[in-house]
Amino acid sequence: MAKKKKSKEESKENFQYSVELTGLILILLGIIGFGFGPVGSYVKKFAMFLVGGWAWIFLLIFLISLGTYMLFKRKLPKFLIQRLIGLYLLVVMFQLKLVVVLLVLCCPLVLVRYSLLQEQKLYV
Repeated sequence: MAKKKKSKEESKENFQYSVELTGLILILLGIIGFGFGPVGSYVKKFAMFLVGGWAWIFLLIFLISLGTYMLFKRKLPKFLIQRLIGLYLLVVMFQLKLVVVLLVLCCPLVLVRYSLLQEQKLYV
């Protein structure tokens, strides 16, 4: 007997539900991450670890908006378009600048030692 082939519509429906479920989970993580309960404090601390300072708020707002987009459009957004790649580069450059400023302000001894080590390598 011939086997019955799965139709493409069935696999698309499963994918749609997974996208909607992922969107719902992202929305919940974003809302809980504002500090509701012990899980919320862990999500908040992890977001602060990823982007630092007060930028964690933007990360959680991004999670909520991404989840809302996925919930209503029922598809994954395209992350590799030219405008978004430029935005990614700007965010990375801003984060690197913040790290350099933090090092200069908070750890001058580290920079002095590093510069002294570089001078010793030049003379050796």
